[in-house]
Amino acid sequence: MKKLIAIQAFICLCSLNVHAQTDEVGAYLGRYKALVADVWAKDSVTEAEHRAFTLRYDSLTTEYHQKYKAMMNESQLSQYTEYRTRYHKRFARQRANEIGEQIDSVGFKVFEGVKKTSSKVGGFLKGVFRKE
Repeated sequence: MKKLIAIQAFICLCSLNVHAQTDEVGAYLGRYKALVADVWAKDSVTEAEHRAFTLRYDSLTTEYHQKYKAMMNESQLSQYTEYRTRYHKRFARQRANEIGEQIDSVGFKVFEGVKKTSSKVGGFLKGVFRKE
């Protein structure tokens, strides 16, 4: 009888420990979700805000590898990966837009340069082949 009570107490303690770990991982995922929500709440992010978000992201990533990775079940791991991907997607989209604007600017400058050069070449050819 004592063995049965000891076994039941051990099982109860184990289940409490697993429940506490689940709550801890849930709180961690909540912090990660808040980061992603903060990132997506802004239409554009300044360089200072990007650095602040990156510090939060790096801190959460370090926590994940040191503490939470081993505790996560499949569902929690799926959530973590979703939040991580959404974070990267936001900054990849912003960076792509910035690069697109830079390419447009360079393209316009190249176009203007080609127009000037073609005008010079056209004038030169007219000067060479014009009959006097």
